[in-house]
Amino acid sequence: MLTSSESIDGLLEALEVRYLANRDDHLHFGLLTDFQDASTETQPEDETLLWLAQQGIEGLNEKYARAANPTWANATADTFFLFHRPRRWNAEERLWMGYERKRGKLADLNALLRGGASDRFSLVVGDTAGCRT
Repeated sequence: MLTSSESIDGLLEALEVRYLANRDDHLHFGLLTDFQDASTETQPEDETLLWLAQQGIEGLNEKYARAANPTWANATADTFFLFHRPRRWNAEERLWMGYERKRGKLADLNALLRGGASDRFSLVVGDTAGCRT
């Protein structure tokens, strides 16, 4: 969840550490995110938090650009991704929240990578063409 600038820094650092420990031409790393539950669809800090996450992913893609490494010439240009879902109204919880939280995130990502469900994400950072089946 994108909750604060500090939490985003932590997510990005953890993503980078996993990349550094698992370098492979065919591995990609992503953040699959939602905002915190809220009583309204949007919160004042949402835009800033999403911008910080986007900047972080773009920064990692610049820092570890595959084009700079000749062994990755045939791999997709992007290694890092951000898949962010908007809040949706949950009548049972009477809150705006990420749909089905963890299971819903994975189902939405799978559908996106299979060529659909782009409407389930409010922001995708990174070129996913090389990740699709």
